[in-house]
Amino acid sequence: MSFFQSIKSKLANFSQDVANQSKMMTESAQIQEKITAEEKELNVKYQALGRAYYVRQQAARAAGEKLLLEDISAFEGIDASLSKINDLKKNLDRVQRGVD
Repeated sequence: MSFFQSIKSKLANFSQDVANQSKMMTESAQIQEKITAEEKELNVKYQALGRAYYVRQQAARAAGEKLLLEDISAFEGIDASLSKINDLKKNLDRVQRGVD
């Protein structure tokens, strides 16, 4: 009987280990999901902050104020991207309307 008790005990321990591992993996996945969601929310906030800064600085440029050197290259890149997006949207509109 000792042999069967030993096997039974080992199977019970193995089952418990599997259950614990499964629970740990589930909890880890849930926590990772929460981390990812919070990181996405943080990126949305960073984008909003950057957009607000850009708009404020754009108004300052329009008023003739000078920008810091590091701002100038960032603004030029943003301006170029906005222009490219605008051109692409116009092209998309032409394609969707069937205009050459």
